[in-house]
Amino acid sequence: MEVNPLRHFWLAVTERLGILFFCLCSLSVTGNNKTTDNLVATGTIDQPLALAPYLEPIEPPVAANAQTDAGGSSWFQLKLVLSPDFSTDWLLVFRRIPHKTLDVYIPADQQYQLHSLGINRLTPVNNDARTLKLPLNSGQEHQLLIKVHADSAGQLAPELWPEALYTLSEYRYHALSASLQTIMLTLLAITLAAGMVRRTLRYLPLSVHLAMMNLLLVALNGHIFRVMPWSISPGQVVSTITTLSMLTALACYLRLFRHARLTPKSTIILSGATLVSCGLMLGFIATSHTTPSLPLVLLLSLQAISLAILNFLLQPQQQQDALTINLIKGNQTRRRVFSQQLRENLNAAGYFRDEKELVGHIFATIDSTLHETPAVLLSQESGEWYLNSSSAKAEKLVAQGLDHFVAALTQQLSQNNDDQVHFQDKSGNSYWGFLLNNDSAHTLYLLLLPGKYQQEAITRQQALDVCSHIRMLLQSNRQTRYWQLQASLDSLTGLLNRSTFFREAERQIDACIQQHTPCCLLFIDIDDFKHINDHFGHPAGDRVLNEIAQRIKSHLRQQDLIARYGGEEFIILLPGASPWQGAQVAERIRGTVERYEISPAPVTLSLGLAALTPEVTSLTQLIREADNAMYAAKKYGKNRVEYAPSCSDLRLGWPGP
Repeated sequence: MEVNPLRHFWLAVTERLGILFFCLCSLSVTGNNKTTDNLVATGTIDQPLALAPYLEPIEPPVAANAQTDAGGSSWFQLKLVLSPDFSTDWLLVFRRIPHKTLDVYIPADQQYQLHSLGINRLTPVNNDARTLKLPLNSGQEHQLLIKVHADSAGQLAPELWPEALYTLSEYRYHALSASLQTIMLTLLAITLAAGMVRRTLRYLPLSVHLAMMNLLLVALNGHIFRVMPWSISPGQVVSTITTLSMLTALACYLRLFRHARLTPKSTIILSGATLVSCGLMLGFIATSHTTPSLPLVLLLSLQAISLAILNFLLQPQQQQDALTINLIKGNQTRRRVFSQQLRENLNAAGYFRDEKELVGHIFATIDSTLHETPAVLLSQESGEWYLNSSSAKAEKLVAQGLDHFVAALTQQLSQNNDDQVHFQDKSGNSYWGFLLNNDSAHTLYLLLLPGKYQQEAITRQQALDVCSHIRMLLQSNRQTRYWQLQASLDSLTGLLNRSTFFREAERQIDACIQQHTPCCLLFIDIDDFKHINDHFGHPAGDRVLNEIAQRIKSHLRQQDLIARYGGEEFIILLPGASPWQGAQVAERIRGTVERYEISPAPVTLSLGLAALTPEVTSLTQLIREADNAMYAAKKYGKNRVEYAPSCSDLRLGWPGP
């Protein structure tokens, strides 16, 4: 029978986690039997007693055998009564992470006996900085003095333990700690091995996090501080390691969000885990504790285990490793003979005004000639890639690995139109990639996704023929569009010419009448333009004419139409603009041209404004009224705007006769 090593490993991890939780549930809960009478602590045999509430800050003593320190230390007084009902030894237990300075003074024969537990006074004989056996009589009140370094005075939390209960609790704790350490070391070894075998830095954040968790578990046992000299407080070291472990965990979550293949369900799980991680870190910082509690350490350990599992299950960037890429070189010297069906499709193709129409014809050609093979067009415009496909499933498959497809296509396909890139993913899906267009303004690739039936029914040559047809179609459409654009523009100013303006303006006016929206027309003439041509030459006049055209255009909206009507005359259609709005546009245009200082002579405009009314309903009527208004502006002094009778807005002042 074949054994799956990965399944065996995770079963072993699950069993180990069960043991951890059993040990956690078996740990005794620290009690707090506080006796408020004179702040005297009385020990009990069934549970430890937290002594922090019984510590009384005092001034440094100057008598007896209590040797004082010059400064940097805090002193506390502790009153104890050991229960006479039980025959047991009692232990004074401090935190596992040793204090930099910790001196305990125990009364003995009307004097005090010094016991140094801080790391500053460790000796080979006394290398335990955690427990102190109390040689005190039961049933009597004893007064102890404790001196601790001022930096860790707030973390002084001694406990009173019966020796038998402490021994049992230590056994459980070390079992739990050893299990956690074993799991963390195992996960770290697996992660490092995976990174080295696959030669990738993908697992580096997880490796750093697991290393920090291993270091935290070692530091929490306190042994590392007892065998090595430390110039700073051990509590600060542990706090720093805890914070770094939480930050590296967040880094692992962020990497999974950026690089893993996430489903909606895995996204929810990962988001929840990230929020929990943030909550743990904020809670640790808010409580101002320098050392993490045992429940927090367990939660951090479970987080590290879950991060390792998520990293291996979600498999970041797996698609890149699983994508096989082959370049098939083509032969451009071979004479191409199209099939009859493709030639008929090519002859039927005409000019497509709309981009959507053109794309639809491309997909229809592929369906008819390549047996409905799913296809995806990849187009790049302004640095962004866009997908277009008649098959939603094909578009989704390509979108999942878009970066990998684009990188391979741009690297493998340059100018040889007969080259083809063949992709195959881990699921066995095949993709055929072709270059359709590659210039500075627009890059276009075609990806075919032939299924098993299409791979048997079509050949690579047929796909290349279809691509050649699409390239010719794109080139023909682009050239036709270019020449149509050139034919519709004025060669000097780049504005619409007169015939194109008439065609487009009539369509816009009909739409405004049907939609019951206002519309205005401006007729503009440059005052005394003949003077500039006669005195400064026609090249200077052309330059002024072009500059004025661009200045007028800068004050218009995208839907407005502007054309050079003839000579130095311009005409503007303002669909959707009321007479009042048209007047505001006219004044802005007049003002900006009046301030034009580059001209060799002062330049002004005379403008006439007309509007659609129930009586004025055609382009011809609008032009006639606006033209008459423009001549009225010239008659009344030039450099002004005059309004036709169709502009019936009361806010407009009527000109005098």
